[in-house]
Amino acid sequence: MKTPRSPLVAGIVSSALAQSAGKRLLTSLCVLAVLWLGIAWAVAIP
Repeated sequence: MKTPRSPLVAGIVSSALAQSAGKRLLTSLCVLAVLWLGIAWAVAIP
């Protein structure tokens, strides 16, 4: 028998996981942007 609290706990856990995944995605996007800038800089200035 599921308690009425379990959907709330599942929602909290899933939102926390989504937030951490979003932070990871944001940091990876920032790293990719820095890499692209470095490549463009190296190509533009031989």
